[in-house]
Amino acid sequence: MFMPEGVLAPHEDGCIALWTVDAYAEESLRQHLRSKESALAGHEVRRWFSMCSDFSLDQQGRMLVPPGLREHAQISSEVLFFGVFDRVELWAKQVWEARELSFGSTGS
Repeated sequence: MFMPEGVLAPHEDGCIALWTVDAYAEESLRQHLRSKESALAGHEVRRWFSMCSDFSLDQQGRMLVPPGLREHAQISSEVLFFGVFDRVELWAKQVWEARELSFGSTGS
């Protein structure tokens, strides 16, 4: 999937999700509905929306990741990209490798 523009958002497990505009609209609705579950959920959803950021690729295929999202994902140098159903996930290489060690690699 080629995604020249879309939305960056914090995602579970300490990664960043890249959403197409349409997929982000669906996720935004899901988050909005979740915000009504409790005061804590409402706070978490407000924080989620406050960290979301539009992105577009430059002529060299690069994107700017805002500092708050880089901090959320512990990104300091190398980044891994994984396509996951309706989004692309950005992982700090060291965070991904630590997860692989703790969960074990499937070796497939």
